[in-house]
Amino acid sequence: MKRIEKLYFILTYMFFIYPPFIFGLVSIYQTEKYEESVHITSLIVNLILIVVLAGILAALIQYKKLHIPNKLEIKYLIFGFIGNIVMYFYTFQNAMKIDNIVTIYLVLLIVLAADYFLISKKIKAKELWILLTLFLVVDYAHLLLTGCGFVDSWDCTVNHTYDVLIIILYSITVLTILAYYGYRILSYKLFDLFKILNIIFVAIISYAFANEVIMEEKFILTIFIFMPFFVVVDFIVNIVNKTYTHKTLLFYIRSTAILSVFGVLGAFNFFDGEIDVNILSFMVAITYVSLLISIMKPLLKINLREANPLKTLKQSFSGFHLHECTDMHKDLIKEEYGKKHSDLIVIDTNSYSLVAIIDNNIVGFISTFIKPLPSPLENLNEGYINIIEVHEKFKNQGIETRLIEKTEKYFKQNKIAQLRGWSSNDNLEVITIWNKLHYSLSSTTIWIKEKKVSVEGYYFTKKLN
Repeated sequence: MKRIEKLYFILTYMFFIYPPFIFGLVSIYQTEKYEESVHITSLIVNLILIVVLAGILAALIQYKKLHIPNKLEIKYLIFGFIGNIVMYFYTFQNAMKIDNIVTIYLVLLIVLAADYFLISKKIKAKELWILLTLFLVVDYAHLLLTGCGFVDSWDCTVNHTYDVLIIILYSITVLTILAYYGYRILSYKLFDLFKILNIIFVAIISYAFANEVIMEEKFILTIFIFMPFFVVVDFIVNIVNKTYTHKTLLFYIRSTAILSVFGVLGAFNFFDGEIDVNILSFMVAITYVSLLISIMKPLLKINLREANPLKTLKQSFSGFHLHECTDMHKDLIKEEYGKKHSDLIVIDTNSYSLVAIIDNNIVGFISTFIKPLPSPLENLNEGYINIIEVHEKFKNQGIETRLIEKTEKYFKQNKIAQLRGWSSNDNLEVITIWNKLHYSLSSTTIWIKEKKVSVEGYYFTKKLN
């Protein structure tokens, strides 16, 4: 895609950042006399900017320097305009005195909903959907029951009539956070010594927060020192041993967030039954942590859709575990299986690669990338298996089958039309597996240009959706 063809997508996300930058400029040049109307001035500037941009785009289209936006680009521009509106209200919530209504939870939910209905047509960032909905309900309930919102507690008289109900709402929210974050920590399946120590440290300090540090102060301070020490050591060990994955980073972010929740609750005497609107800050903190994680996962190419700790039992009995392939795994494959095999492994947002591991050794792997079908079916995508390999010592143990089944499941969930690949005739075991798993087989001769040789083999295809 040429740079000019990306212009509409760039503008989409620029819409989101206009309000805060305009606010900064208006604040600099507007006199104190008009401070209360800063949102009106900023709105006018924002609208003028959008109109000017629209005029520039129209001129570029008129002179055929830019194409007319297609249906998808129009949807993106509408998405950006919605983002501009919600960011405007969020930026000027204080000036407009709507800060108890336009919360970070509401803003993010509107953006997620706009993305769902206009662009993706699927639920993204399920964690945010779950937590933000709960936080929004609790935040509004607190405002209605106490008469005070999170941002105006300093000049508001709290109604204590419904204290018991408020405590119940807080407790449900805290338990939900602990349950979800605990579940995700377990789903990473990182149960080495350092991770277990970190969980123990978090539990001890959290207990201390909940009981006004009833334990020996020096003991707690010692744990506070050892926690970051072991975290740093853990990262060093993983990097040196080439076993580091970005799930380690997410593990420590979540465990630290849990500790922060208990710290906030303890600081505002929640465990003593006191009602303080500032306790709501733990929901704001978790919102930003979950948002950070949701942004990090695609950027760091972390896919956790299959990371269900309840599904690992079968794998444990079979003796091997499946993990998404990382750059570290790819380096290990290069050392063990050679550069040729490593080069066929694709790791990006348009691919799916797995490794099978026994006792920290990679015994098998599969790599598949997504590509569109040729015309007239270019609106459909297929997964093409670039390579599947199992170590000679571990063949006939079901590893190939599990790699294929997991790959199929992933592509079914992502609405990929079919899974396809090619195998030479000498790979009898794999061809037998394709037939067993109900793939259609087509005998084909292909020409390998690099080796200037013809190779007999089979194309195999299976319709998924």
